[in-house]
Amino acid sequence: MNGKGQTGIISSPLLCLRSKKFFMIFLVILIAQFIDLTIGTFSDLFADFAVSPLGIGLFITISAIYGIGQYFILRTVKATIVQSEAKDWTHISLIRNIVTITQYVLIAIMASIVLQVIINSGYYTSLLAIGATISYGLAAILTGLLAYWFLSWFRRNRALVVLMYGLAAAMISVNAIDTILYFDIIILGTKPIVTTPDSGVLFPDLAELGFPLVADIQAISLNGYFILTWAGTILLLRHNIQRIERIKFWVLVATPMVFFMSFYIGFYQSINAGPTPTNEEDLSAILLPIMLILLSGTAAVILFGLGFRSVAKSISQTSKVRDYMIITAYGFILFFTAAAATISGAGYPPFGIANVLLVGPFSYLILVGLYGSAISIAEDSKLRQSIKASTRDELKLLDSIGISQVQREIERKVTAATKANAAILTQQSGIEPSLTDEEIQQILSQVTIDIRRKKEEDN
Repeated sequence: MNGKGQTGIISSPLLCLRSKKFFMIFLVILIAQFIDLTIGTFSDLFADFAVSPLGIGLFITISAIYGIGQYFILRTVKATIVQSEAKDWTHISLIRNIVTITQYVLIAIMASIVLQVIINSGYYTSLLAIGATISYGLAAILTGLLAYWFLSWFRRNRALVVLMYGLAAAMISVNAIDTILYFDIIILGTKPIVTTPDSGVLFPDLAELGFPLVADIQAISLNGYFILTWAGTILLLRHNIQRIERIKFWVLVATPMVFFMSFYIGFYQSINAGPTPTNEEDLSAILLPIMLILLSGTAAVILFGLGFRSVAKSISQTSKVRDYMIITAYGFILFFTAAAATISGAGYPPFGIANVLLVGPFSYLILVGLYGSAISIAEDSKLRQSIKASTRDELKLLDSIGISQVQREIERKVTAATKANAAILTQQSGIEPSLTDEEIQQILSQVTIDIRRKKEEDN
């Protein structure tokens, strides 16, 4: 597949990423996500509405937006990658193929659930667990790989913003693995084989089921990656202190997280650990705090996306890095919104499942955006010089990962050349070189440190 081979509105993916049409599609998906998230979270409150013709129609509409919208976004991103001149995309071609296959499998699961709801007025509940396992399993792998890259970049250039995002990615991977256990225990262990309009909605307490640790890890990892991502975003946006004054800056960046954390911690017992309320009065009592959690969390997520959108605006219009930063911004907003959804109520129809099935595919946007930025900067010496000369804080992330990627590629090429020469030497002389791979890496790392120290002394 190449750029010329694309047809229709994605024939020019670089323009499409920056177009109002693409933004409108993103906005429609985000609105559908928030509706699905809200009803799925309050599936016991919305039980009567959900089984009504209007509720089922809304579920089908959200499902259609899920399938068409994410297909369009991911295909556009993949077309952008193919048009890129970066040589190192071959390293993640396998990942791209896995994501594509997974995407079609998840769409098939969603379609199967919708058809069962329409035709049989019931669906196999195990499909929720299967879909969640596949989607979150993909997210765990991709964010784990992203964490490895971030921490590898941090090891070479000790930038705090890189460390924050690396730890956040690692925490997301842990959360994804735990979420698989969380949903599978609840859905396969407490729900009926077939869910119908008469099945009712119940949010089981994992402590009573004998799995309190799974619920605790879920809460700790979720709050952990939110806080770490928030910290990294502040480091990206702190140049705005000079533009809008220190107090206004901290009010803007701190308010969403303060609200999210305060309400989440304050109502943790009733949301995660307490028994499900049994009457409408008790349900209504927790409606407002949970809505505030969802709204404040959404505001924080939009802040995360704006951090990378700010980076994109600081890059030249003609640079490929600008597009990768836009992909990252969209990815953060869509992924974090999807990851906030739950299917533990397993209502009829299963609101929340659309978001759950988006977690894996949308984690790919973050991976592609950041990796694409790193290798594009590594291959463009003029861009590296421009970024390094800038005094803007949001470009320090790109400076660090770009230079680190250059060093990583140098190390890889030197190691490969050393091994090739060692093989030739062994053939010619019969003497095997004594240097191990670890010793070669240590020498290269020390040379890199010495070069960086010399540059700092010269400056």
